Amino acid sequence: MGRSLISQCILMLIVGCPAFLCPRAFGQNVDSPNRELDSLVVDTLQIEKDSQEVWQPDPNKALWFSLALPGLGQIYNRSWWKAPLIYGGLGVSIWFISENNQNYKDFRIAYSESFDPNTSNELVKKYPNQESLRRIRDIYYKRYQLSIIATAAIYLMNGIEAYVDAHLKNFEISDDLSLRWGTPQATPGGIGMSMAHTQVFPVIGITYTLK
Repeated sequence: MGRSLISQCILMLIVGCPAFLCPRAFGQNVDSPNRELDSLVVDTLQIEKDSQEVWQPDPNKALWFSLALPGLGQIYNRSWWKAPLIYGGLGVSIWFISENNQNYKDFRIAYSESFDPNTSNELVKKYPNQESLRRIRDIYYKRYQLSIIATAAIYLMNGIEAYVDAHLKNFEISDDLSLRWGTPQATPGGIGMSMAHTQVFPVIGITYTLK
Protein backbone atom coordinates (compact mmCIF):
# COMPACT_ATOMS: atom_id res chain seq x y z
CA MET A 1 0.00 0.00 0.00
CA GLY A 2 2.82 2.36 0.89
CA ARG A 3 4.69 1.55 -2.28
CA SER A 4 1.54 2.14 -4.32
CA LEU A 5 1.05 5.57 -2.72
CA ILE A 6 4.69 6.48 -3.30
CA SER A 7 4.41 5.36 -6.93
CA GLN A 8 1.33 7.50 -7.44
CA CYS A 9 3.10 10.53 -5.98
CA ILE A 10 6.11 10.00 -8.20
CA LEU A 11 3.82 9.63 -11.22
CA MET A 12 2.07 12.90 -10.38
CA LEU A 13 5.42 14.67 -10.07
CA ILE A 14 6.55 13.28 -13.40
CA VAL A 15 3.36 14.45 -15.09
CA GLY A 16 3.26 17.81 -13.31
CA CYS A 17 6.90 18.82 -13.62
CA PRO A 18 6.76 19.64 -17.35
CA ALA A 19 3.75 21.84 -16.72
CA PHE A 20 5.67 23.83 -14.11
CA LEU A 21 8.94 23.88 -16.01
CA CYS A 22 7.42 24.61 -19.45
CA PRO A 23 4.04 26.27 -18.86
CA ARG A 24 3.77 27.60 -22.42
CA ALA A 25 3.73 24.07 -23.79
CA PHE A 26 0.58 23.46 -21.80
CA GLY A 27 -1.25 26.62 -22.89
CA GLN A 28 -0.25 28.73 -19.88
CA ASN A 29 1.16 32.23 -20.14
CA VAL A 30 3.01 33.33 -17.06
CA ASP A 31 3.91 36.64 -18.66
CA SER A 32 0.30 37.73 -19.24
CA PRO A 33 -0.10 39.58 -15.90
CA ASN A 34 3.15 41.46 -16.50
CA ARG A 35 2.18 42.25 -20.07
CA GLU A 36 -1.23 43.53 -18.99
CA LEU A 37 0.43 45.72 -16.37
CA ASP A 38 2.92 47.09 -18.90
CA SER A 39 0.09 47.77 -21.38
CA LEU A 40 -1.89 49.57 -18.69
CA VAL A 41 1.10 51.76 -17.82
CA VAL A 42 1.70 52.61 -21.50
CA ASP A 43 -1.97 53.46 -22.06
CA THR A 44 -1.99 55.68 -18.96
CA LEU A 45 1.12 57.52 -20.11
CA GLN A 46 -0.36 57.94 -23.59
CA ILE A 47 -3.60 59.38 -22.18
CA GLU A 48 -1.65 61.83 -20.02
CA LYS A 49 0.45 62.84 -23.01
CA ASP A 50 -2.61 63.36 -25.19
CA SER A 51 -4.32 65.41 -22.48
CA GLN A 52 -1.28 67.64 -22.26
CA GLU A 53 -1.07 68.12 -26.03
CA VAL A 54 -4.74 69.01 -26.53
CA TRP A 55 -5.14 72.77 -26.42
CA GLN A 56 -8.56 74.41 -26.52
CA PRO A 57 -8.63 78.16 -27.23
CA ASP A 58 -11.17 80.43 -25.56
CA PRO A 59 -13.73 81.56 -28.20
CA ASN A 60 -14.43 84.84 -26.38
CA LYS A 61 -10.74 85.74 -26.28
CA ALA A 62 -10.38 84.87 -29.96
CA LEU A 63 -13.34 87.12 -30.80
CA TRP A 64 -12.09 90.13 -28.85
CA PHE A 65 -8.54 89.69 -30.11
CA SER A 66 -9.78 89.77 -33.71
CA LEU A 67 -11.96 92.80 -33.09
CA ALA A 68 -9.10 94.63 -31.36
CA LEU A 69 -6.62 93.77 -34.13
CA PRO A 70 -7.79 91.85 -37.22
CA GLY A 71 -5.92 88.59 -37.57
CA LEU A 72 -4.85 88.46 -33.93
CA GLY A 73 -7.65 86.03 -33.04
CA GLN A 74 -6.53 83.68 -35.82
CA ILE A 75 -2.98 83.82 -34.50
CA TYR A 76 -4.31 83.09 -31.01
CA ASN A 77 -6.13 80.05 -32.44
CA ARG A 78 -2.82 78.94 -33.97
CA SER A 79 -4.22 79.35 -37.46
CA TRP A 80 -1.42 81.65 -38.56
CA TRP A 81 -2.01 81.13 -42.29
CA LYS A 82 -5.38 82.90 -42.06
CA ALA A 83 -3.92 86.22 -40.87
CA PRO A 84 -2.33 87.18 -44.26
CA LEU A 85 -5.63 86.46 -46.00
CA ILE A 86 -7.49 88.78 -43.64
CA TYR A 87 -4.91 91.55 -44.03
CA GLY A 88 -5.00 91.09 -47.80
CA GLY A 89 -8.79 91.40 -47.91
CA LEU A 90 -8.79 94.45 -45.66
CA GLY A 91 -5.94 96.04 -47.60
CA VAL A 92 -7.73 95.66 -50.94
CA SER A 93 -11.03 96.97 -49.57
CA ILE A 94 -9.33 99.97 -47.95
CA TRP A 95 -7.56 100.72 -51.25
CA PHE A 96 -10.95 100.73 -53.01
CA ILE A 97 -12.29 103.11 -50.37
CA SER A 98 -9.46 105.55 -51.01
CA GLU A 99 -9.61 105.22 -54.78
CA ASN A 100 -13.38 105.63 -55.08
CA ASN A 101 -13.43 108.48 -52.60
CA GLN A 102 -10.75 110.36 -54.54
CA ASN A 103 -12.57 109.85 -57.85
CA TYR A 104 -15.83 110.96 -56.26
CA LYS A 105 -14.21 114.18 -55.01
CA ASP A 106 -12.62 114.85 -58.39
CA PHE A 107 -15.89 114.49 -60.29
CA ARG A 108 -17.80 116.44 -57.65
CA ILE A 109 -15.42 119.35 -58.11
CA ALA A 110 -15.56 118.97 -61.88
CA TYR A 111 -19.35 119.03 -61.83
CA SER A 112 -19.32 122.19 -59.72
CA GLU A 113 -16.81 123.90 -62.04
CA SER A 114 -18.69 122.82 -65.16
CA PHE A 115 -21.02 125.78 -64.66
CA ASP A 116 -18.06 128.13 -65.11
CA PRO A 117 -17.35 128.66 -68.83
CA ASN A 118 -13.78 129.76 -68.08
CA THR A 119 -12.83 126.66 -66.03
CA SER A 120 -9.60 124.84 -66.78
CA ASN A 121 -10.61 121.57 -65.12
CA GLU A 122 -9.35 118.57 -67.11
CA LEU A 123 -12.43 116.48 -66.38
CA VAL A 124 -14.73 119.24 -67.59
CA LYS A 125 -12.85 119.37 -70.87
CA LYS A 126 -12.95 115.56 -71.13
CA TYR A 127 -16.65 115.34 -70.22
CA PRO A 128 -18.27 118.58 -71.45
CA ASN A 129 -21.74 117.21 -70.74
CA GLN A 130 -22.78 118.13 -67.20
CA GLU A 131 -25.13 115.15 -66.98
CA SER A 132 -22.22 112.78 -67.65
CA LEU A 133 -20.20 114.40 -64.89
CA ARG A 134 -23.10 114.08 -62.48
CA ARG A 135 -23.70 110.41 -63.31
CA ILE A 136 -20.02 109.50 -62.97
CA ARG A 137 -19.87 111.37 -59.69
CA ASP A 138 -22.84 109.42 -58.36
CA ILE A 139 -21.33 106.12 -59.55
CA TYR A 140 -18.10 106.70 -57.66
CA TYR A 141 -20.04 107.75 -54.58
CA LYS A 142 -21.98 104.47 -54.62
CA ARG A 143 -18.75 102.53 -55.10
CA TYR A 144 -17.25 104.44 -52.21
CA GLN A 145 -20.14 103.43 -49.97
CA LEU A 146 -19.98 99.79 -51.12
CA SER A 147 -16.26 99.72 -50.36
CA ILE A 148 -16.94 100.87 -46.80
CA ILE A 149 -19.61 98.19 -46.39
CA ALA A 150 -17.26 95.51 -47.76
CA THR A 151 -14.51 96.58 -45.37
CA ALA A 152 -16.88 96.47 -42.41
CA ALA A 153 -18.11 93.02 -43.51
CA ILE A 154 -14.56 91.68 -43.72
CA TYR A 155 -13.82 93.11 -40.28
CA LEU A 156 -16.88 91.45 -38.75
CA MET A 157 -16.28 88.16 -40.54
CA ASN A 158 -12.76 88.21 -39.18
CA GLY A 159 -14.13 88.18 -35.63
CA ILE A 160 -16.84 85.61 -36.36
CA GLU A 161 -14.36 83.28 -38.04
CA ALA A 162 -12.01 83.43 -35.06
CA TYR A 163 -14.88 82.72 -32.67
CA VAL A 164 -16.16 79.72 -34.65
CA ASP A 165 -12.67 78.37 -35.28
CA ALA A 166 -11.95 78.43 -31.56
CA HIS A 167 -15.12 76.43 -30.90
CA LEU A 168 -14.27 73.82 -33.55
CA LYS A 169 -10.54 73.67 -32.89
CA ASN A 170 -10.63 70.13 -31.47
CA PHE A 171 -13.70 69.00 -33.38
CA GLU A 172 -12.73 65.71 -35.03
CA ILE A 173 -14.31 64.05 -38.03
CA SER A 174 -13.46 60.41 -38.56
CA ASP A 175 -11.59 59.58 -41.75
CA ASP A 176 -13.57 56.35 -41.99
CA LEU A 177 -15.69 57.28 -44.98
CA SER A 178 -16.99 54.28 -46.85
CA LEU A 179 -18.89 53.81 -50.10
CA ARG A 180 -21.34 50.94 -50.11
CA TRP A 181 -23.66 49.32 -52.57
CA GLY A 182 -26.94 47.97 -51.28
CA THR A 183 -30.52 47.20 -52.05
CA PRO A 184 -33.47 48.53 -50.08
CA GLN A 185 -36.11 46.30 -48.68
CA ALA A 186 -38.54 45.08 -51.28
CA THR A 187 -41.72 47.11 -51.40
CA PRO A 188 -45.00 45.96 -52.89
CA GLY A 189 -45.71 47.27 -56.35
CA GLY A 190 -49.39 47.63 -55.61
CA ILE A 191 -51.84 47.66 -52.70
CA GLY A 192 -54.48 44.93 -52.39
CA MET A 193 -52.82 42.60 -54.90
CA SER A 194 -52.63 38.92 -54.14
CA MET A 195 -49.04 38.70 -55.42
CA ALA A 196 -46.78 41.61 -54.59
CA HIS A 197 -44.54 42.81 -57.36
CA THR A 198 -41.19 43.89 -55.98
CA GLN A 199 -38.52 46.07 -57.48
CA VAL A 200 -34.85 45.92 -56.53
CA PHE A 201 -32.44 48.67 -57.48
CA PRO A 202 -28.91 49.58 -56.27
CA VAL A 203 -28.37 52.24 -53.67
CA ILE A 204 -25.18 54.19 -53.07
CA GLY A 205 -24.57 55.52 -49.59
CA ILE A 206 -21.79 57.22 -47.69
CA THR A 207 -21.23 56.35 -44.07
CA TYR A 208 -19.31 58.69 -41.78
CA THR A 209 -18.76 58.98 -38.07
CA LEU A 210 -18.57 62.18 -36.01
CA LYS A 211 -16.47 62.16 -32.84
